[in-house]
Amino acid sequence: MALALALAAPKALPDRDALIDVTFAVVAFSIFVQGLMVLALLKRANATVANADY
Repeated sequence: MALALALAAPKALPDRDALIDVTFAVVAFSIFVQGLMVLALLKRANATVANADY
């Protein structure tokens, strides 16, 4: 959603490219960090994962 909003910004907006770059970086970093943390959080919560291939 954030990236779609950044891409929808008017082309006349100053620093539009920087806005898109920063938005992409924040979204990618968030997804990457959350993906790495899921397994650790499940282990800490003593949750079981069905068919885990780790």
